[in-house]
This record gives sequence, structure tokens and C-alpha cells, in this order.
Amino acid sequence: MAVIFYLRRMRRKRIPDNMDNLPKINGHFAFTEYPRFIRRLADDSGLGSLWEEYREASRGYSEKIWDMVQANNGSAVEPDQKAKVLLYKMLRARRTIERRMDEEPLVEFLLARSDEHQFTSRSCARIGPRLRAIGEQWEPAQEGWNGWRERALEIADAMEFVADHPDVVFGISG
Repeated sequence: MAVIFYLRRMRRKRIPDNMDNLPKINGHFAFTEYPRFIRRLADDSGLGSLWEEYREASRGYSEKIWDMVQANNGSAVEPDQKAKVLLYKMLRARRTIERRMDEEPLVEFLLARSDEHQFTSRSCARIGPRLRAIGEQWEPAQEGWNGWRERALEIADAMEFVADHPDVVFGISG
């Protein structure tokens, strides 16, 4: 499985044939690699400890629910008190990060679902330049490789394209 990025035109207008093709985004991530990329972005944006608290709370809640479902032969279960406490910790940690959205544009990108999420031109106008600023600080990959720096800059390029084209959205799908 992979996490891929795409551009999609939202409103169909009378577009000349030469304008109908949207840029392709080649930068994608293995499903297991993407959380590490996101973690690095969180660290480099100054959200590292808050992000780790949120991820640990999410992991604890997910594991607790999984254990309860397994104990119930795979059937859905009503969360017990411990699961509810873990859910509360997860939601509280997420809200703490969300409150930083005005000062850190990457928050929206970090919290986006990797299975299906779309960003408008307004969001991309905020996120793209910040992603570029962080990605440019990273070491380039070896010749012939597409490393995190290259992928971050390609995603930033795509977001900056969307920022200039309000009828296009930037999407994540996994």
C-alpha cells in the first residue's frame, strides 16, 4: 500500500484542451514510511513533543480497542472506561495541536487523514510555502533517488499550483 498525492479539478469549466491536464505528483510514500515523514515534519516545525504525545495517545487507544474486539471474537464492542480515558487523552492532545494551527500552517497537513483528504487553494496557500521552507533544509537524496526532501518540495510545488488555481484541490489517498 502507498500514500499518494493528486490534483483534481473541482468545477468543470470550459477549459481549452491544453489547460485540462493537471500536473502529476510523483512523490508518494510507502504506507509505513509516511508516518515517519510526518513525524520529521512535526519535529522540524517545532511540534515534535506535542505530536509525539498525540501519536502515543492514538496508538494506545487503537491498541486498546483492537484488544477488546479480538477478545470479543472480532465483533464490535462498547468501549470500556479505560478505552474512554485513552480516547479522551487522544482528543485532548489533538485539540492542543489544532490550537497551534494559526501559528503553524503545517498542522492541517499533519492531521490530515492519509486514506482520503483534500486541501483547498486557501489551505495550500498556507501549507505549501511552509512545507517548502522545511523541505529545503533537508539533505538532498543521492543521485537517482527521490528522497524526502525531493518529495516535500514536489508536494510544495503542487500545493503552490493549487493556491494559484482555486478550481483545483490537492488530495491525499492511501
